[in-house]
Amino acid sequence: MLQSLDGQSIDGLKFCGLVYGIFENVRATPEGIEALRMRRGKCKKLVEELLPICKYIQGKYRPGRYISVTWIDGNQTYDAELRSVGEYVVHGYYPANSFVEVTCIVHPNEYLAREHINAGGAVFGLDGLTRTKDRKVNSIPKVHVGDIFIENYADLVLTELVKNSVKLYPARTTLVMQCSLNRLYLPNEWAKLISSIEDRFRRTHSSSYFCMTLYLNTRHPYMRLQRAALN
Repeated sequence: MLQSLDGQSIDGLKFCGLVYGIFENVRATPEGIEALRMRRGKCKKLVEELLPICKYIQGKYRPGRYISVTWIDGNQTYDAELRSVGEYVVHGYYPANSFVEVTCIVHPNEYLAREHINAGGAVFGLDGLTRTKDRKVNSIPKVHVGDIFIENYADLVLTELVKNSVKLYPARTTLVMQCSLNRLYLPNEWAKLISSIEDRFRRTHSSSYFCMTLYLNTRHPYMRLQRAALN
């Protein structure tokens, strides 16, 4: 399914079209929606790695910066290598070569939500999901007080960010964090989440600096965090 992309240098927009074509082809099969929802087989890489890369590419590809993508299905410390050409690159606004690593931020009960929905159930919220003794999933409503749900999700992001910040990535690697949120967020709540993560990370990791850019998508909102060298 994905072998046609592996190790191939492909124009960024064409790459996105190929990935979306694979997604739609899988979705059109009799068990495709279930395979995508439950992240079965290569669908896990498709949903959690390739789709975020496409979103990132679409946000960066522009007149003056033409990007080719080489996605590698392996265990290296990055998911894709990017090569950029154009006037923005000639004048030093963007590097000619860079890398992208994708990580997913999910609530610990997120897999239960997917399982319950797949079985035809309704999910009130991630915090109210439990596994019963007969291995079924139970969902009950939970009430959030104030902005506690924002800080709870910020904890998840910071844990993953700290874990990734000590890895040995190639120079000019961008860490794309795909966020599967713990509930629906209004724009001001998403802004509070970003601000909380920035403030808390910089207070506890003063020797590191991350440039944080927000990308919003109705299905897959995610953050881009790029390590920048200190002057």
